[in-house]
Amino acid sequence: GDESKIKLYYFPFHGRAESIRMLLHHKGVEFTDHIITLEDWMKGDIQKELVMGKLPKLEINGKTLYQSMSILRYLGKLYGYYPTDIDAQFEVDSLIDYLSDFKEGILPYVNAQTNKAKNEALRTFIGPHTKKYLAYFNNAVIKNGNNGFLVGDSWTVADFHVLTFVHTHLTHEFYVEMYGDVIDEFAELKKYRDDRCAELKEYLAARPNFPITYVVMKKLEFLPEE
Repeated sequence: GDESKIKLYYFPFHGRAESIRMLLHHKGVEFTDHIITLEDWMKGDIQKELVMGKLPKLEINGKTLYQSMSILRYLGKLYGYYPTDIDAQFEVDSLIDYLSDFKEGILPYVNAQTNKAKNEALRTFIGPHTKKYLAYFNNAVIKNGNNGFLVGDSWTVADFHVLTFVHTHLTHEFYVEMYGDVIDEFAELKKYRDDRCAELKEYLAARPNFPITYVVMKKLEFLPEE
């Protein structure tokens, strides 16, 4: 197929498209990163053309793909970032699933009705919730022999995806103040992050300074309580 015809459609956020962008950049594949502004999105026409009215969408080799993690795995298989061994595949898939669980931890904050409840939910999210998942990923690095990868001895889709948390999320200017240097408590994970990011240095330096997601376009902050 004509690989130059790859088109990714997503919002001006890192969000659900960032691990896909990282993978394509790391592979050196040319693609169009088609940014859909919220203004255009709110008009409603674009949504009608999409399966389930959701992004990201990827056009590749005459096919149109949806569902961010399915797209990530598809590209992983296409470009050699997905293991062939069934046990290694399970490790990769479960790491991706654990990160999805982590992201759901923001929902109590989003759904809370009072400032007091929002503050409690936010304290839990940036404190024990985040540390629980950092500990899990830190253990994954150790379990894999501290070799700079999460599974096996080369990049997999799990590495790109977990980096969206341990790098993009934790080091984002919106969050630095709030999280501080929480990753310092997880030395193996920090070294892993720095090793992997060194390989993506050009991309990370050049990418737009997007918010993480729509939910947190504004800075997450503690609110005055009654």
